[in-house]
Amino acid sequence: MHLMILENKRLRTTLRPEQPVVSIGSAPDCGIHLPDPRIGKHQATLQRDVDGSWWLEIIEVGVPVMLNRAIQRTRAKLRHADEIEVGTYSIRFFMEHRQTSEELQRERMVALSRQHGETLPLGAIVQKSEHPVTIAKEQLEQLTLLGLKLATVDAMRDLLPAAIRAALRLVGGRRAWIGVRPNDKSEFAWALGLTDAGQPCDRPAFSQIMEPTCLANTHYICCPNAPVPSARSAMAVPLACDGGNLGMIYIENDTADAPYDDSSLHALSALACCVARPIENTLRRATAKRQAVVSTEHTIARVTQDSLTPRAMPQWEELQIAAYRHMGTARCCDLYDLLQLPDKTASIMVARLCVEGVAMPRYLAEVRAAFRAASLHNDAPHLLCRALNWMIVSAEGKCRVDLATAWINPQMGKVQACVAGEGASLLRISANGAVAPVIAASAPPIGSARGTAYEATTLTLAPGDTLLWASAGLNAATGPDGKSFGVEGLQELIADGVGDRPGALLNEFQSDFTEFIAAGACPEDVTVLLARWK
Repeated sequence: MHLMILENKRLRTTLRPEQPVVSIGSAPDCGIHLPDPRIGKHQATLQRDVDGSWWLEIIEVGVPVMLNRAIQRTRAKLRHADEIEVGTYSIRFFMEHRQTSEELQRERMVALSRQHGETLPLGAIVQKSEHPVTIAKEQLEQLTLLGLKLATVDAMRDLLPAAIRAALRLVGGRRAWIGVRPNDKSEFAWALGLTDAGQPCDRPAFSQIMEPTCLANTHYICCPNAPVPSARSAMAVPLACDGGNLGMIYIENDTADAPYDDSSLHALSALACCVARPIENTLRRATAKRQAVVSTEHTIARVTQDSLTPRAMPQWEELQIAAYRHMGTARCCDLYDLLQLPDKTASIMVARLCVEGVAMPRYLAEVRAAFRAASLHNDAPHLLCRALNWMIVSAEGKCRVDLATAWINPQMGKVQACVAGEGASLLRISANGAVAPVIAASAPPIGSARGTAYEATTLTLAPGDTLLWASAGLNAATGPDGKSFGVEGLQELIADGVGDRPGALLNEFQSDFTEFIAAGACPEDVTVLLARWK
């Protein structure tokens, strides 16, 4: 065995180990010493078996070890001219025994490909979408039957197995894999691998090397001599349609099989064209169905939100209160509530919920019920946050609540407040226009961690002071130039008119905000509530 050790593609040293086990790692006692602290002390080993074959054994999986550009997690047999990569280091493995001319030619192709830094072997056949395709009559008949079958399929779980089995039959493959994505910039949302025996299989490593060229350039690729130990040939073709590439089909055969050629690539390319349109139609139907479901969920959430919104504001002699909400076009997420308790205490809450799907109405109702129960029992604001956290944290991360709440004594101007998360702000605006947060640093959102110790802050208002609640939907609201309105814009407006009544201030804000987003967007709810003391 002969090893070449390279660092950043430059030759560092060569080795001819004689021992049957050679360790690879950053420890000084390793046979192949790679002095990089990011590499494990004993990252991997090279082991020779009784037959004289060498194997790569992965010991530590913290740092990826790549064999021929594919991440290796298990034991793998090494071949002549294989390349092992660990961090910035490369180890090139060369066997010292006689080989057939075919094996030497194949390994030369692999070595030349690595030398020139190409992702595909030099002997690869690459064709563009406009390249003419010629297929046999029998293959055309198979594709016709496949098209008729796929026309009756309306679910991806039924479409993918039919496409893979047809591909295996059409070109005599041993293993095939198909990946589908909703658009040409996302990850694969559906994927399936099958063998010619109908058994599920993992995604072949070489398909990941072919993917960038196949999808980004819409190239149809055939590697007659695939540089992988388990396959003779491999092909990859995109699932091209009008809106872009929906995914790819990859297929490979065994080392004992005849290599794929142009005719094989033409047949698989024709099959991809036959499959792409039914997949596109299935995606469109699924998208339309999902949009209908989302629309229904959004409507139910809005109805629930509206029913939970106070119809009238309680009245206090010492406290002036006004509230405003603008409904977002994409998300229903805000909730506010306020109560006047028997001792005239004002309890006020603004909450912002991060929930998807049909669960939103449930959590809207739970948050308001918890707030009203805590108010009527005269529990402090931080106890409300702790109780809500205990209720929501067990929901497997499905709900997060940003909440700002305060209990106000109108006679004394005493305030108890608690803020959880960054999605709901609570600010104090003095009579001179100075703005300061009521709580310097908010606690984590409710529902994010079990046992969070929410604490209350106590302060005393001065005559003319205003408490401002605002939801983070202001940060998502944009004007025609794409700039955000932001909570800061609201602060400036309220501070400039601090002597005016809260209702007048919010009327002015509503006019400015509506004009700001008229040619822009407001995808999320915006809630603003003002409470001015004396």
